[in-house]
Amino acid sequence: DDSNAISVFGDCDLVIDCLDNWPTRLVLNRLSVKKGVPFLHGGIREHWGQFGLFHPPATACLACFMEDPGEPDSEPIPVYGALAGAVGSLMAATAIRYLTGMITKADGALHLIDAAAMKLETVALERRSDCPVCGGL
Repeated sequence: DDSNAISVFGDCDLVIDCLDNWPTRLVLNRLSVKKGVPFLHGGIREHWGQFGLFHPPATACLACFMEDPGEPDSEPIPVYGALAGAVGSLMAATAIRYLTGMITKADGALHLIDAAAMKLETVALERRSDCPVCGGL
């Protein structure tokens, strides 16, 4: 949470989100923006997955397109197991590419995966000037 995130965050070159709830993701997003460290987000639910590399003010942040939904789900979220491996592998490849200089900046796009239809779509995201997290940058 906001009270202990800085101690968990530490001194790093990239924040990688592999969390299972939005409130905690948004805590890391706020800290990422505050410290100026790129944020690699990924998540899955049922047969849908998504990931993206964000680094405001050059790109949107997670809060630009995802508002805090409140309390995490109390019930387990069903997931398509193979999708966790696919999204995790794509995130690992993105992290390696960024940390080794193969890519030098975040593109701020959200990559969406529909494992049921076997489709991958990339959506360019715009930074919101009224975003409560990065709008003032």
